[in-house]
Amino acid sequence: MDDNLTVVRRTLCTLIQLVWPARCPGCDVLMTPRLGADITGPADIFCAECHPTIDTVDEPCMRCAMPLQNGTCTNCAREPLPLVSAASAVAYGGAMKQAILRLKHGARRDLGATLGPAFAGALALAVENVPSPNGHVPIIAVPVPLHPNRLRHRGYNQALELLRHAAPAQGIPILPDALIRRVDTLPLANLSPTERRDRVRDVFEIRRGCNVAGRHVILADDVMTTGATLVACARRLLAAGASGVSAAVLARAI
Repeated sequence: MDDNLTVVRRTLCTLIQLVWPARCPGCDVLMTPRLGADITGPADIFCAECHPTIDTVDEPCMRCAMPLQNGTCTNCAREPLPLVSAASAVAYGGAMKQAILRLKHGARRDLGATLGPAFAGALALAVENVPSPNGHVPIIAVPVPLHPNRLRHRGYNQALELLRHAAPAQGIPILPDALIRRVDTLPLANLSPTERRDRVRDVFEIRRGCNVAGRHVILADDVMTTGATLVACARRLLAAGASGVSAAVLARAI
């Protein structure tokens, strides 16, 4: 039976390759498509040359996803984030960085589906770390929102695209419009952590009529750099009554 299933899967892969040639999300080279069972880690969605450039975060802090130093997180010791946990699929760099940049700025909405299996691992870990001291806790997934101006320019929210291809397997409902980005901020790149926090302070708000009270919210985004954006979102959600907030990101800047 297993041999027959393998033959069917390989035949399906061949047919898919003929109709929709698969390309590496990092460099766009043609590659053999893989089905879900063939993907055992985030690097497996990349070609052989890009594969070695994908790094995971060794011994990450459960709260901020940064590497621990001698079992201690210096970041959280200095300033704990208002997150129950933060999980990332990989470190930000190499071919994953290129794939994310193409997803965000290269009009490659299709990469949301390609990168979805990698993001799914981070989402699953975030779900696993949700505390439930009194039994079941309702969990919802919320993408970090774009300002309407940027959404119109890009045509889609990359965080929502990742969620759409990962959340169903976890059985988690997505609230795509729970948060609103009411200020069209300038890019945060090249800013210090303090400047980033100042720029996104009071930028987000809860959409009128959206109820997050008593629910655990998993925030989804493509990259976590200093965590300023996720923290700003989390504070709004907690103020609206969320029982807790976690974060799941595709990549963590180290």
